[in-house]
Amino acid sequence: GFGESSDGTAHRKVTYEAHHVTLAVPSYQPGVDNSDTSTWTNSIRFVQVEPALDHTAKTQFEGSKDLTSKIATAYSNSPLSEQDGAKMEMNDWIRKEEFMGMDHAADGKKKFKLTAEWKEEVACEDLGEKAMDLMDADEIMQAMLSIPEEDVDALHAKKPVLTLPSSEHMSAVTTLLERKLGNALLDSLEEDERKSLVALLFAGCCGHKDLNVFKYGVLKMNRTWESAGQPPPVLLANKANDAVIRLGEETDSAAVQRAVDSSSRGGVKLVSLAGALFNHKSEEQGYQDIHRMFMAKHKKEIHGITTDKKYPDSSNTRYQSHSYGSAELITFLDLYNELLEVSWDSKKQAGFNHLEQNVAKGLEDASTLTEMAAMSLYGVAVSWPYLNIVRGAGGKVVNLLDPDIIDLHRRLPGFCDCIAENPRMLLDAVANGNFSKTTLDGEPWRNEMLIMSIQILASELPDLELMISAMFSGCADGWRQFTQEFVPGGPIDQLTPEQRSQMFIPATNNSNKGALGSWRVNARFHPNGAAAGFSNKARVERNNTEMFIEKLCTDRDQLYVMRQVRTQGSDGENARFREHLLKGQQARASATRKKMQDAENKKQAEIARLTTVGLIVDRGKISKMTISELNDQLSIHR
Repeated sequence: GFGESSDGTAHRKVTYEAHHVTLAVPSYQPGVDNSDTSTWTNSIRFVQVEPALDHTAKTQFEGSKDLTSKIATAYSNSPLSEQDGAKMEMNDWIRKEEFMGMDHAADGKKKFKLTAEWKEEVACEDLGEKAMDLMDADEIMQAMLSIPEEDVDALHAKKPVLTLPSSEHMSAVTTLLERKLGNALLDSLEEDERKSLVALLFAGCCGHKDLNVFKYGVLKMNRTWESAGQPPPVLLANKANDAVIRLGEETDSAAVQRAVDSSSRGGVKLVSLAGALFNHKSEEQGYQDIHRMFMAKHKKEIHGITTDKKYPDSSNTRYQSHSYGSAELITFLDLYNELLEVSWDSKKQAGFNHLEQNVAKGLEDASTLTEMAAMSLYGVAVSWPYLNIVRGAGGKVVNLLDPDIIDLHRRLPGFCDCIAENPRMLLDAVANGNFSKTTLDGEPWRNEMLIMSIQILASELPDLELMISAMFSGCADGWRQFTQEFVPGGPIDQLTPEQRSQMFIPATNNSNKGALGSWRVNARFHPNGAAAGFSNKARVERNNTEMFIEKLCTDRDQLYVMRQVRTQGSDGENARFREHLLKGQQARASATRKKMQDAENKKQAEIARLTTVGLIVDRGKISKMTISELNDQLSIHR
């Protein structure tokens, strides 16, 4: 079997989807018997990056099925298929698929559900086909006649039954009969046998688990300020909202409230603003190298630290960028305040722009610093060790089914709960040298300067322990939410020993994220290049393709591949995609316009009706009105 993983991103307003598969493959080394499975290794193979109309679950699912069809057709028509004496059909893909790796997003979960339904449909059809082989012609005919025409119509929703060619109609009826017979047989199977046919495991990316859990902790801190009755972090409003808020009582209170409600505050907001100021994703904005050179010079002079690092890339929302950004600001708080002061004084007209003003305001606010300290401690205690473990040392891909990884995910909620109940233990760990309960891996702090800085600041942060407790308590809830596959008796425990021994599930979705990143870089230097061309090149470079060609392919295979690539390059697929994309945009625009027009027509019709009803001020008539009539009068008054 194998596993499929995918991810998507937008580049220049167009969605792109990356696909990889994980499976056991031969080495293709000379002199090695490829049929000896003991020489095979689990590998992640790049499949493609392709444009998509959108990132909805349905589009992703249809894209995967289309990819399956292309692979099956390419292999079945090849000389290699002739040499192997085998063919591949679309359903062979789903028969062998054992898991799906993706992010913990709603669209990913829905795509997984659609794929699981497809796998069960195919299993039912296979069982039904075997059952039909044991039936005589009369039994099959009687069973076919029992299939309602409505079900055939539903199978071909875009083609009414009466317009179907007889061959397609017969094929549809046969498929429905296979599913009907297969469903009955599937329900009658023993549980283990049934699972072996339809089991499909959802494997959530550990990087996204960590990312989502961090959000749970931050949200819990936000709620705790209010529930504890403590002053929340200072508001860090944008320039427009800040101007409205400053007007205060001189303006409409509703406008001020809207400005406050749409503005943000807290540690995450400050780290994001600092990222925009010190290391903006656009290289032309912010301090950029001025920040890097200033911090490198002063870190070496004051702390003896030789470093040339940029500020954590929170402007691009990189993994853990907000916990690392918090740690950077807390550890070198005085240096960042000094950098802002130097910037103020070095301008021709001294002063801060609005972004600098917000960053300076946040760095002076005790509640904001308290949140950043809690976020930093969560990072150094849990998040950083966790991602270090699941990413693997030296680029080694970690198997999600490794017993140590399973145990790690089962420990996480309780570990965070323990710290939430006794937040002081984090600050005392350096003194007693015991890290077994304060860092996830039991190792010493990865950033002792951070801990020392927080200890020094602690006297100025009266709510520090409260926020540490809130951060870790929220994260404990998050880990329970995002480790469902690891719970005792859950999906992983339900795998048979044979399935578990054969499956290799990458712990992260880094392969797809890396492919999408490579595509963006490629598109930057080759703006007229197509995703198909990038994919062709990437498959050769990443999939040990040259060894495969040397070991198994003949001149006929290479001639076939060249002809296929030329055919694909001239079939107008890119033009068709652009046409479909623009048609979809136009269809959405038309639907929106129609909706707006319908709403306006409805409004005008209601106004006309109320005009006909007229305003009634006679108390006697009003006292006899029904609720509906009274509502009409209220509407007229409004």
